[in-house]
Amino acid sequence: MSAWTLEEAKQYLEEALDARSRILRAQEYGIGDRKTKRAELEQINEDIRFWRKEVDRLERAQRGKSFVVGYGVKSG
Repeated sequence: MSAWTLEEAKQYLEEALDARSRILRAQEYGIGDRKTKRAELEQINEDIRFWRKEVDRLERAQRGKSFVVGYGVKSG
């Protein structure tokens, strides 16, 4: 069982892509009281890579072709 659903992972990916887009248009981007500077763009890119992999993994699992790396669980 994943810590998040496919829909949640898609939402997190969308938010990370939006954050990267905003950072590229400005030097600083804020969410609430948290500020992100352009110098932290690589962290956003890492988040995007992570969430893309999670979305792909959860979509495969939803289709019944799941292989969970690191847990030794295989189905499909």
